Amino acid sequence: GQLCNATNNIMKKTTIPNKVTLGFTTVTIKLLDTHISKDIGEQYGSYINSVPYTIYLDRTIIERGGPDALNLVIHEFLHHTHHMHELDNNTTEELLVNTYANDITELLVRSELKDWILEQLGASVRGIKGLVVNKH
Repeated sequence: GQLCNATNNIMKKTTIPNKVTLGFTTVTIKLLDTHISKDIGEQYGSYINSVPYTIYLDRTIIERGGPDALNLVIHEFLHHTHHMHELDNNTTEELLVNTYANDITELLVRSELKDWILEQLGASVRGIKGLVVNKH
């Protein structure tokens, strides 16, 4: 009984999607080997703000998952938000905050990234000692 249940409860790891719809645009996600992203690009992620919109991410960080991977993905998508909504130094604080909040909510609730994001959040929550997660 218990061995069978334990085997059936092994979590399948969600892979990051290669295309994400945000608003009226589609962003392609491409994973790069660490030596390319860090040694050549000197960064863990990069956003290309012309069609086809593309986000390059360090494969090792994404495959490791958790808060660092989630932060990297959200960071790069916020570059997309900034570009698509033509935000700049003259944009009011309220418009900036509202625009970022709308796109973050879109990523969390409706995008192809939703399941991957939830998995990263779950890994973070499980890592907090003593936290009780409501399973309803």
